[in-house]
Amino acid sequence: MPRLLLSHLLSRISVFKPDRAFSAQGIALRMALPLLAAALVLTPGLLLIHWLRAESSLYAWLLVSGVALGTGLAIAVWLGLQLHDEYLHTHDDLAQALRRRVVNRQYDQPLPVPASAATPELVAEINRLLHWLGQQQQDQADEKATLEQRAQEQDIALQQEINARRSAQEKLQKLARELDNSNRELAESLRLSQSADKAKAEFLSNMSHEIRTPLNAVIGVASLLDRSSLTERQRQQVGMIFESGKSLLRTLNDIMDYVRIEAGEITLDAFPFNLPDTLAAVFLQHREVAQARGLEYSLRYGEPLPKLFEGDGARIQQLVHSLIDNAIKFTHDGSVQVRINGYALHSTRYLMRIEVRDTGIGISAEQRDDLFNIFTQGDSSITRAYGGSGLGLAICSRLVKLMGGTLGMDSEPGQGSLFWVELPLRLYRDVTVAETV
Repeated sequence: MPRLLLSHLLSRISVFKPDRAFSAQGIALRMALPLLAAALVLTPGLLLIHWLRAESSLYAWLLVSGVALGTGLAIAVWLGLQLHDEYLHTHDDLAQALRRRVVNRQYDQPLPVPASAATPELVAEINRLLHWLGQQQQDQADEKATLEQRAQEQDIALQQEINARRSAQEKLQKLARELDNSNRELAESLRLSQSADKAKAEFLSNMSHEIRTPLNAVIGVASLLDRSSLTERQRQQVGMIFESGKSLLRTLNDIMDYVRIEAGEITLDAFPFNLPDTLAAVFLQHREVAQARGLEYSLRYGEPLPKLFEGDGARIQQLVHSLIDNAIKFTHDGSVQVRINGYALHSTRYLMRIEVRDTGIGISAEQRDDLFNIFTQGDSSITRAYGGSGLGLAICSRLVKLMGGTLGMDSEPGQGSLFWVELPLRLYRDVTVAETV
């Protein structure tokens, strides 16, 4: 833009274009016209004076007038050419100086004012224009520098962001590879674990069968011997064999149940069963032991309940059997009470609540968290004092979860315990049972 403007200015002040008013002929003509007018005015006066002084003819007057006119023209032309040369030289110097500043972009250097007084205003205007162009150039340079600095800063920020994303991508790829390796290792470990669990289950199943067969024979022979004619000491020994065999058989059954539950191989039946008959059978199995300990032993219903339900009656018997067995085992005196309550969820489903309360040794708050874990009892000394495998409550907890129910307890050391089970059961027929069994 500045170069175009100054080029236009140079073209405006150029003295070499013939169509401009400042051509050589125009300047000479303008300089000669005043001199010619002066000659035309002075010549008649001079001739008149001469005629007054001396006699002369018309021819002499014409001769003198012509000489004066020619002399005036010659002088005017000479003066015009001198002024023309000075004007041309001045403007040529200005044009060359301006052209050098434009080419070199030296807008901060003003043009020198020539000695001639004909062009100071033009030089002053050109210098003001050069100063303005210099300011524009400086502003453009500053703006360019600012833009370049911003572009550089943006390039640096962009490069840093690219490096950060590249680093994050590399870390992500590394984590993905590590995760993939971990998944493969986990899958392999899971496969080995499942294979080991399957092998363990098969081994326990085979060993249980191998042990259960002769154990049933021992229990059967002991039962037959008990019915034969024996002395009192022999009958006690046969009873010990019979009870030990039954205890060992229960332990085997517990182990197999737990293995089958953990392997997901156990299934629940959904057949009609009689609630009072199912609970009474379990209750009566423990009555003799409870009476032998001198315990108050009872089974009660909180309110009239339907008699027939659909579900797995055998598993419910197993749950109640384990809870009653533990209550009697850990109670030396006092009572063991079994209480049954039910709440109608809707017309065809009941929430059955079975409570087993005892006045036994109780359980501390620290021991409750691990009570339903496998092979765990409240205290290691309990195993030595009362026996048991520690599988009963663990199996109960898992069976209750399979049935969609809840197993819980409340206990205080030395005050006894309350174990309760809530099971959702489907109603089979609307028949009630007596309040007390």
